[in-house]
Amino acid sequence: MIRLIPSRTAGAIAAATLALGAAFAAAPMAAMAQPVPAAAPAALVGKVVRDVDGKTLGVIEKVIAAGDGRIRQVQVRTRKGPITALRTLPFSSLTADGDAFKSVLTQGEFDAIPTAPDQ
Repeated sequence: MIRLIPSRTAGAIAAATLALGAAFAAAPMAAMAQPVPAAAPAALVGKVVRDVDGKTLGVIEKVIAAGDGRIRQVQVRTRKGPITALRTLPFSSLTADGDAFKSVLTQGEFDAIPTAPDQ
């Protein structure tokens, strides 16, 4: 089944995809190559993720690691009033910022990422 996306939404998704691709390409390769200690993924859950301007995007709800233990993605829970959404980001697009993480994305780019299904 093919589902068409309205052009305005498709443009926003394309912009967010390009921004994530650029962030992934610019990520330090050494950081991606470091194995993550077994306890580290659980320690990330609940950490705040901020946009490039320091505004809160959401909170890490799930950590997705590869078989070798390296963290590949995080799912970030956003809240706007009573509505929540789950979005997936490459872990390499985040940098530690005190007790939180900072994304290379703006709020608009982050909001354009398609939401992940709730589990």
